[in-house]
Amino acid sequence: MAAPIPIALVQSNEDFARYFVEALRPEFEVVHVCLSAEAAVAELGIPTPLCPPHEFPAGGNALVPPPWRKAPRAVVVGLDIEPGTEDAIEAAIQPETADVPVVRAPGRDADDIRDVLRRFVADGTITVE
Repeated sequence: MAAPIPIALVQSNEDFARYFVEALRPEFEVVHVCLSAEAAVAELGIPTPLCPPHEFPAGGNALVPPPWRKAPRAVVVGLDIEPGTEDAIEAAIQPETADVPVVRAPGRDADDIRDVLRRFVADGTITVE
């Protein structure tokens, strides 16, 4: 089995965030959760000198310990986050991580999100190491 693809999740409802962390496994691994668009801009949008190219800094919500951290290959924005904030999040992480798409969740079902992520992997929008 291939290694899970790391993603970040922007989801203000902590119960939904926990649900998605578990429900997207084993194919996708939520490695970072931001509970607001503002947190996503602050935590995902600031490259640091210690990060390799295309790597996000570790904010307080990084879910994986430092030695095993992976940069998210996509950022999924939950339905409870104000529409249009994808642009602000994308602007904060571009151009340093131009190959990391920011996508709006199509629904509250993990299967719907998984399907969108799978399409992005298949067409090369999400790069897999």
